[in-house]
Amino acid sequence: MQAQITQLHLEIQTLHSHSRPKPALPAPDKFNGSTQRFDIWLPSIRAKLRVDGIAIGDPIAQFYYVFLNLDSHVQAMVLLQLEAEDKLLSLQQGTDSIPVYISKFERTLYEVRGQDWPDINKISVFRKGLSPATRNRLNQQLTLPQRYPDFVRVVQQLAGRGSGSGSGSGSVFALIPASDSSNHSSNHHYPCTPQVLQRNDSIEISSIGINALDIAAIETGPSTIINTDNNAPYARSISPACRDQYREQGRCVRCGSYDHWVGSCLLQPHKPEARKQVAFRRNPVDLAALDPTELNTGSDDEWDTGDELERLQKGEI
Repeated sequence: MQAQITQLHLEIQTLHSHSRPKPALPAPDKFNGSTQRFDIWLPSIRAKLRVDGIAIGDPIAQFYYVFLNLDSHVQAMVLLQLEAEDKLLSLQQGTDSIPVYISKFERTLYEVRGQDWPDINKISVFRKGLSPATRNRLNQQLTLPQRYPDFVRVVQQLAGRGSGSGSGSGSVFALIPASDSSNHSSNHHYPCTPQVLQRNDSIEISSIGINALDIAAIETGPSTIINTDNNAPYARSISPACRDQYREQGRCVRCGSYDHWVGSCLLQPHKPEARKQVAFRRNPVDLAALDPTELNTGSDDEWDTGDELERLQKGEI
């Protein structure tokens, strides 16, 4: 026991003899957020960490040394960006549609100033938050684009293809407002309630090969994806508020589908119903049965029986 106590005393004395070295460089001035000041502050703080890193402490202590070397308003900006980065990494699609998830991801990416990130980093974070079903469709592709915008387009197309082939009947589906093939009055607007419209087409979903998506064809415009059928039914009239809602949600302003825009819509534009022309039919008059004496009654403007009967015979009255 006495030997152990003696050993501990020796270790304590050894630790006291090897004290932390003193800093050799002066502390840099705090960074105030100015761009001109940053070009001077950054080399000085790097030199401080390289020369006096041992005197400052372990990496955690060095981080706090740099953080405390910032002005308070700059510290607040750093904390907000760190919070936004955590939000981006934890973002999940869940039950949201692909357009809603993309809008959330883009907004959060802007908050963390990630527009200049490498495409591979943005794709990795974007793919991590996708739903398992969408990730499975991506895993079935032989090759995927390496550019972030192209990758997002592929995800949109795969999601739209998956929602359109759910029935397994080989038909193409589109979300449209509840309607039939007949025309309706343009004065009546229908609510923003989409329903599935089935259209017989010669395209077989099962015949679409893996990685058959052509990015160049997509970039030329939405009209290269879906062709408009001249025999397709007309879209119903919707209110301007509903059309603005579709536009804000990235949907087709004609049918409300997330899978395409109005240039590729399967429906023809709304056609107002032509007003029916009601023809006035003159009832035949038996002139022989008319009593000339009765034509002079019931009005302040008396009839001239001779002239009026002649005009009546000619059909002018």
